[in-house]
Amino acid sequence: MPNSEFAPARLRILHLEGEQPRVYAVTGHGLEEETGPQQGWTQPEALADHARHDPACRWLVLADYAEEEFWGDVMPPLRGAARKAWLARMQHRFAMESPFRWISLQGASRSRPGKLRVLGYSLGNAERVMPWLEALEGAQARLGGVYTPIMLAAPLLRRLKLPRRGAVVLATAHPSGLRQCVVIDGRPCFSRLALRADTAGAGWLPAVREETARLKEYLFENGILVRDKAPLHVVSVCPPGMDGQAAPGPDAAQNIHHLLRADAVARALKLPPAWAASPELSRLLFVFALARGTPPDQLAPPTMLRNDWVARMARNTRLAGYGFSGACLLYAAGLAVSLWPLAGELNDAAASTRKFDARYQREAATFPASPLKADELVALEQKARALAPSPPGPRALLASAGSVLEKHPELQLDQLRWEQEAASPASPPTLRIRGEVRGLQPDDLRGTRDAMARFTASLASSGLSAEATKVPLDLQSSASINGSGQQDKAELGFEVKVWNK
Repeated sequence: MPNSEFAPARLRILHLEGEQPRVYAVTGHGLEEETGPQQGWTQPEALADHARHDPACRWLVLADYAEEEFWGDVMPPLRGAARKAWLARMQHRFAMESPFRWISLQGASRSRPGKLRVLGYSLGNAERVMPWLEALEGAQARLGGVYTPIMLAAPLLRRLKLPRRGAVVLATAHPSGLRQCVVIDGRPCFSRLALRADTAGAGWLPAVREETARLKEYLFENGILVRDKAPLHVVSVCPPGMDGQAAPGPDAAQNIHHLLRADAVARALKLPPAWAASPELSRLLFVFALARGTPPDQLAPPTMLRNDWVARMARNTRLAGYGFSGACLLYAAGLAVSLWPLAGELNDAAASTRKFDARYQREAATFPASPLKADELVALEQKARALAPSPPGPRALLASAGSVLEKHPELQLDQLRWEQEAASPASPPTLRIRGEVRGLQPDDLRGTRDAMARFTASLASSGLSAEATKVPLDLQSSASINGSGQQDKAELGFEVKVWNK
């Protein structure tokens, strides 16, 4: 509904049609028309002043003029830079001298297998659009793009939930007559503006039928329709005063007409009730479609979209930062939850430590008083730890071994050697006794063995541990026997290692 008060809005649409442009603001209450200064937008400077009052608003331009040019060609299946170069050559060869150009890929070609159909579009009479765009650019406004009805026809049919297979013609009202947009299999194909003055009221349906017949003949002559008898689905919104006067259905040319009631369109586009009863609903269908969402392509030169691109990048960066901060908070919360049981265990350990400290203090209170201070006691303990324990002497072990040797006079002592292993101070010191057996015949081998057995038994009875490292007549290592079978005297010696148990 018209509104003369300027309020901040997130999106505004500049609708260029006829001689009088219109500005619509998209707010929380829906689509509101802004009348502008002196009840109209007659000069681009007024639009620039309005854009300066709301620099955060995003602007979209809908150009609905008759000066349009379509061209088509087939393209080999190229990709990347090769496809861009081919499309650039196509634009230079076919397009009129206009900065507003658009190319749409139409899928596989039916007449040229292995090729792709390409649709080109140029908006003529750019001097009617450029002053308004330059005004917005001079005001540092966020220009989001320039669009035409043919670019919005396919999304609008999807929102209205109408048939999208085959050829569909969307007919809408225009101040200069009748706008027709052709969509084939969900892809935009052609658009024309029929200049008529008899489309109001009851003249709407006859005008639609007549212009549809002309359009169908043009589509067949240019190869867009394969057969001239192919039916077209014609979709239009009933103007005020026409509800109930005509019923939808096929006409003489087998074209199927879909007459949409204003309330059904309002429900499909989620419009406020005020717009559902508006007589301008038919001519504003593309404005509502643009307010609901923009198609991926637009006509404005990229240099004019710099401010909007910067603003959207800043917004996306902020959203990414918010998302990253939220992820960090969730990670920190999960980590805190996982560490919560450990906190309980730490509290239990701290409580146990406090109990042990209190018990130690009670025990320390019963200790006798010392003339030394605490630091002096610590220094004394360190000095005591530095003193190495003195190893036991050989006196006791010699006395014990001597008392045993006195009982065995048949043993002649040759050497006593005291040993202490430096690598392992904890090992006990040992005494090595070396000698030989006397008083027996040289060939008395059994007597020599019995004497050694008695000697080791006496050591064990005296509380000593003994290990014979060498015994007489030990043939396991080496021995020499003379011709008479007697052991050499050099081989009759023994060696015993003795240590305290």
